[in-house]
Amino acid sequence: MSLTIQTNTLRAALSSLSKVSTISTLPVLACVHLTAKIFQGITLEATNLEMGLRIQLPGADDDLNVAVSAKTLADVIAAAGEETLSLSIEGGKLLITGRGIKSRLAIQEADDYPPMPACGQTAMTLAANRLKLALKKVVLAASNDPCRPALTNVQMAQEHGHQVTLVAADGFRLAAQEIDGSFELPGDKKSLCIPAAVIRKLIPMLPDNDEQSVTIAVNEQVSQICFSWPGFEVYSSLGEANFPDWRPIVPKSCAHVIDLPADFTGAVRRAEVFGKLSAHVVALEPCENGLVVIGADEQTGESRTVFNGTRLPFRIGFNAIFAMQGLEAIGSNVHLHLGSAANAPAMLTNGSREYLYVLMPMLIGEAASVKQAAEAANAVATAESQA
Repeated sequence: MSLTIQTNTLRAALSSLSKVSTISTLPVLACVHLTAKIFQGITLEATNLEMGLRIQLPGADDDLNVAVSAKTLADVIAAAGEETLSLSIEGGKLLITGRGIKSRLAIQEADDYPPMPACGQTAMTLAANRLKLALKKVVLAASNDPCRPALTNVQMAQEHGHQVTLVAADGFRLAAQEIDGSFELPGDKKSLCIPAAVIRKLIPMLPDNDEQSVTIAVNEQVSQICFSWPGFEVYSSLGEANFPDWRPIVPKSCAHVIDLPADFTGAVRRAEVFGKLSAHVVALEPCENGLVVIGADEQTGESRTVFNGTRLPFRIGFNAIFAMQGLEAIGSNVHLHLGSAANAPAMLTNGSREYLYVLMPMLIGEAASVKQAAEAANAVATAESQA
């Protein structure tokens, strides 16, 4: 006998599993662990020992237990045009057959595959799309610098009352999102740190609708977290470093609040075309009738967008990539909060404090700080492309 499986279903599962499996000194970690039991279904697992993913598929017409290279299996399935495929063990190989198709894949000892943990105590349940949007808006500010391990995490904390706050920072900006709900952790713990690298891989897997809920569970030692929804379980080790106290960074009051025009994001994006060659710096300057957004480079030229009627108290510069990410996270009705001087932290909101994006200004002319911000921005772009 052999296990019959829908090609598209397996292809979609392997796409998610490939985000977790990794090249390692342990060959089995580059594998997908596939088990099937008649009347119980099919289970596919992948882990890199820091993050794990388990996918459950319905219906199994035969028993199977095998560990096989995730990349090789994904490539074979991607090239298969049949609606259904049959999987079986023959001669110590995984045999995949369909109409006119026959592939034999080398396998690893399934018993050597690391066991996946069980979900712990339920800490919170949220609508999937709500969680996905909140994580997406916060993780963009997380650091990729291994020398600052605390900032490579996203903190999830129970705040006053029934408020949970997600926050991330990298030394140049900070993003914080409030979510209504209770977050119950074992013992007297009030917060935990989730690796940003895990969240970047989790976000594309989460459902895009509010009809499905995601359960967040934490083990008794508060060392592991599990995100689960129908058919999926995502596990991760939690960060051990303590997230720094971020509240003092957030301006309590601002000397100037500016309602940004609808096309402000577009103006920053146009300025960044030229600013990318000068450390991604975009300048905002007061002009006679309002403000002007400028991106300039001596070799390629400049972009200038004037917004009449929008008053700016002083000249200020920002890293264009960081500014665009904050503007896009908020979307519409964006307010720019400025202090009394150009070197004070700026803040972007939509008029409420449910989502905050704090942005350190770039003092134009200070090459060191500008270069560091540019390097951090490039590291973020690289991390996002790899997720």
